[in-house]
Amino acid sequence: MKSLASGAIALALVSSGLSVTSTTRGQDRNAVPPKCDRACLVEFMNKYLAALVGRDPTRVPWADKVEFTENNARMMIGDGSWAVVTGKEDNNLIVADPLTGQVGYFGTVELNSLPTWFAARLKVADGKVIELETVWRPRPAVVNAAAPGGGDPKDLKHDPAMYESLAPAERVPRPKMIDLANGYFATLQLNDGTLYTEFDPTCSRIDNGTKTASNPDSPQASFRLNCGDQFKTGMYAANDAVRERDFFLIDEEKGIVMARAFLDHNAVVQTINLTDGTQIHAGFRTPNSFVMLEMFKFKNGKLYRAEVVHADTNYHASSPWTATSRGE
Repeated sequence: MKSLASGAIALALVSSGLSVTSTTRGQDRNAVPPKCDRACLVEFMNKYLAALVGRDPTRVPWADKVEFTENNARMMIGDGSWAVVTGKEDNNLIVADPLTGQVGYFGTVELNSLPTWFAARLKVADGKVIELETVWRPRPAVVNAAAPGGGDPKDLKHDPAMYESLAPAERVPRPKMIDLANGYFATLQLNDGTLYTEFDPTCSRIDNGTKTASNPDSPQASFRLNCGDQFKTGMYAANDAVRERDFFLIDEEKGIVMARAFLDHNAVVQTINLTDGTQIHAGFRTPNSFVMLEMFKFKNGKLYRAEVVHADTNYHASSPWTATSRGE
């Protein structure tokens, strides 16, 4: 396996013309006094989820000014999913970062009884919620559990490892976790068979509910490969860019980074030549982008597990949460 070096990641980023939002300056921007510990942040998320399912935003202690986006669009609290939620599955995955006052959630809710993959992020300051970000994608019209995002959100089961706390010796320092997560995005974007992060041999990934790496039961041979071996094939060469990368939440206890990014496909590449010479179809006929909220779990300095919730958005759409959109 190719070893990771900070210089390799930096080279990948320079060659792609991209920058990282939160490695240094972004962490300073997000940092707040640790007045709300892990248990406090988890309780805020539970209050939000109960309020959402109850369609009652007043059950959340909001700040006087709140920023709220849903699938990359600014909204008023009470609009969007708030008005049509009809239920929620008992499959909460919650991560928390007391240093930045942020808490994240992956799970399943029902919108007008339609099961939907759902991700949320809250930021808390002075005992109030000041930011809410959600990304969701509903069950497809035709269910195909073998395709990424093609299954039923009601069947979502998070990898048990995502819930586990790490022993101190297994943990990775915060800056290193960001470098490793950014290396994953660099590998995803520059997918020519070269790895820009360290992958555990058992690394697996869940993509909108579908296990797309280290899945021995998948009918797709590529999904039976672990994360690193899969990237070595170059099968994601149709990706054009992974941009506006923001690593805003670091759960040090669980070893998880929660990040946001956009994945662009310009649809120019229609045939991919894998590193073994095999040709496959790219799969994207028209230009499109995904907006993603993703969790990366690191253990002993390697990427161990990943889970992503992504939704379709306009090609080259930009996030209201990025520094460029904020005018910073």
